[in-house]
Amino acid sequence: MKKIYTLIALGLVSIATTLSAQQLSSALKPHASQAVHSNFKTPFNTNARVSGSGYIDYSWYDINDLSYVFKFNSTYTAIDTSLNYAGVAIYPFFGFTDYSDNVDDFNFSPYPTGLTFTVDSIFMLITHENNSGLNDLLIMELVNLTGTNTLSATATALWADTLVTNTTLSSGGGWLGAGALYNLGFTPGYTTSPGQKIGMVFKYVGDKADTMGVLGSCINDGSGGTMTQAINPTSFMRYPPYINSVSTNRTIGYGSPVGSAGWYEAQDWELWAKISYNDLTGISDNELSATLYQNMPNPSNGKTIIKYDLAKATSVSIQFYDIAGQMVKEINEGEMSPGSYQLSVDISDLSKGSYFYSLKTSTGVSLTKKMLIAK
Repeated sequence: MKKIYTLIALGLVSIATTLSAQQLSSALKPHASQAVHSNFKTPFNTNARVSGSGYIDYSWYDINDLSYVFKFNSTYTAIDTSLNYAGVAIYPFFGFTDYSDNVDDFNFSPYPTGLTFTVDSIFMLITHENNSGLNDLLIMELVNLTGTNTLSATATALWADTLVTNTTLSSGGGWLGAGALYNLGFTPGYTTSPGQKIGMVFKYVGDKADTMGVLGSCINDGSGGTMTQAINPTSFMRYPPYINSVSTNRTIGYGSPVGSAGWYEAQDWELWAKISYNDLTGISDNELSATLYQNMPNPSNGKTIIKYDLAKATSVSIQFYDIAGQMVKEINEGEMSPGSYQLSVDISDLSKGSYFYSLKTSTGVSLTKKMLIAK
């Protein structure tokens, strides 16, 4: 179960309130159980059309188990900037069909030029207290990604919806304490054009007397935080008055001094979406030339089995990376003919934790999945 603390300002962590597992259970999404199963069923085939539905949730994908409440200010004056901003880029494109199984069930890498998907619903865990009796605006947007798949503070909204409220959303009556968590939901029904990459952006405008909290999460290394950055740079923030432009969460640390117990390397917002994807008509033959399956069992201890399929002859290597992106093991399979293969890998030399393994071919295919090692 995730723990919730309060983060008041960048650089200083104040543990004001810890919500119990029982208090969290009614508000958290299904990923609170942290269950891991190995019943992966790949949706990939060798046809030109693939379709399905599921959830895009990078905090779940990164197996984050610790969350903090980030306080958003409201009406911006003096040193505050004009915008509070939390966003998640839907890139790379992978997720789950079922939250009871946190093994990724769809993973399109590289990003196909023909991929289209519909954002059916967006969810976000927040806390909110209205003391002024005035209207607060909770704004959710879908925007295009810019540059190297990043979010921009000036991006024009492709779709937007605003929740207007002059009452407290947190059922406990305050932005902290029992009943503080509120599951915010929107239903865009927005469909991308082929190959279009988009992100989800949350903004808040309210009176200075009112308080908004947004949950951000990380992996707990046992000290109440972590120095290890998650591998996928998907979450972005603008947090006045300290950050004037949109920055990747993973470039920002919280705590004093740096690296002390409780240091928190920001990683993922608790902002996720239910999507349906279809009509991958633009996939090249090369993109469909290999399939990588989930390792068995998962978690593994001592040895693990990795299966993969090849549709054309190519050389193959399997590379293993830790959560920081450092390669810790490589197996060169050499030249392989088309067919299905099963590889037994000795992982007894790897420490307990989360890892990624990638299948790379000389034809340019690179497929990655996540694995857990238990000791």
